[in-house]
Amino acid sequence: MHSPSPDHPTVSLMLTPEEAARHLGIKVSTLASWRFTSVGPAYYRVGSGRGSSVRYRLDDLDAWLQAHRVEPKEANEDAAAVCPA
Repeated sequence: MHSPSPDHPTVSLMLTPEEAARHLGIKVSTLASWRFTSVGPAYYRVGSGRGSSVRYRLDDLDAWLQAHRVEPKEANEDAAAVCPA
């Protein structure tokens, strides 16, 4: 068996859309919408045609989350922006 890598993911590292949505804390329909509009995390289409399946790598989901992380400003910076002296 190959060791896992970004180029050769193993089935054990793959999540269904339901599992991926649960991991991200969103609805499955939101994840499907993101796939349709190409704004969500990377995914794999396994198979072809109507019988194909979608799978997500856990590492890809976590990387996507990290890329969308927003650092809050310091409390003093926020107060100065709202109420300048």
